Amino acid sequence: EQALELRPDHVPLRCDLATLKRDFLGDVDGARELLDKAVELEPGSLPSLRALAQVKAMQGDVVGAEQLYKKALERSSDDAESLSGYGALLRDGGGDHVQYAQVLIDRAVRVAPDSVNSYFQKALCHSVKEE
Repeated sequence: EQALELRPDHVPLRCDLATLKRDFLGDVDGARELLDKAVELEPGSLPSLRALAQVKAMQGDVVGAEQLYKKALERSSDDAESLSGYGALLRDGGGDHVQYAQVLIDRAVRVAPDSVNSYFQKALCHSVKEE
């Protein structure tokens, strides 16, 4: 956080710190605060939009998360991380959304065949369909 005091407007630093807070400290609210500011500073930042979408989903704001993933995909329709993240969000929602989730994740695999996360999300989609 000392680095953030020196560079409060540095969006990548805010994203990295938010990821640490979310994943290693379990501080989802702290991560949300950092990411809200990051998106305010740079509304088109794909990493900020994706990370904030993940945090909103963790907080139960599925609609807000979906809006952020859609915004990210408007900026870059072939962004594999946004495609697989949005697909995972829909997959976790279950029901009729699972088919569309599969479409998004399959597209992520096609546009980034070297993305391990996309293949992981695809496998999870198949396990949901088999249940």
